[in-house]
Amino acid sequence: MAREWCVRKAGIDDAENISRLINVSFIPEQRSLCLYGCPGSENYIKDLIAIQDRGGDSLFLIAVGGEELLGFVEIRRLADSICLNYMATAEAARGLGVYKRLMKDALLLGKEESYQKAFHDVFFGNTIRDFHERIGYKVTKTFLWRATDLPSGMLPPRIVLTNLPQADVIHSRYGFSQFGLTLDTGSFTVGRLNTMWFRATAPTIVNNRDALHVLKHLEPSRSLLSICEQEAVLPTDLNFRQVLGSFRLEGEIDQILTQLK
Repeated sequence: MAREWCVRKAGIDDAENISRLINVSFIPEQRSLCLYGCPGSENYIKDLIAIQDRGGDSLFLIAVGGEELLGFVEIRRLADSICLNYMATAEAARGLGVYKRLMKDALLLGKEESYQKAFHDVFFGNTIRDFHERIGYKVTKTFLWRATDLPSGMLPPRIVLTNLPQADVIHSRYGFSQFGLTLDTGSFTVGRLNTMWFRATAPTIVNNRDALHVLKHLEPSRSLLSICEQEAVLPTDLNFRQVLGSFRLEGEIDQILTQLK
């Protein structure tokens, strides 16, 4: 087990090991429904790292012992808070305080950039939630990840697909993408994961039957993954099944740093 280790910014050459650690840190049911479970995720990590010092919204910190990757955190900079988007530690890091150190350094970076709040999502059943709550995070939202087959039906008279060719190019590199869909009844952002899923994070498109018909016509082999707050009302006739769930944990950076000392 590596005993001496340090935390530093990730470089492009670290992307492969970060991707490998993600693959072993999340169970297949979780990984297959996330961006970093897509086949081009290593390319995505490389591209994010390449621009992290040139205004990119993501910054990767890694813990290393010798040549071994012990853990990483992706810090996503948003308008009014930072998101600890992904955090994982290797088996060899257990008991070394790597997770705590990565979180502390991530929050310190956020504080240096004048952020006051941080949040992190954890899947149902992940016991790390208990640690987060002990140091000042609170559950503010609950998300249900629900899946269903798309219904077939008549297409609406006006369909506008925005940035679909660009999305196809991105999809070929990363394995995920998104494009815009505009109908007379509304405008929507549609995500795609791998070859199996359309991804929706707002109930508006899930409840718009015309939009669902368009998606079914566009790529008939895909199913729909809805990631919405627990309170969201979805159409009962589509027979959604819950496949995962997650909690949103939020906290004040100063308060959490005090608890991490």
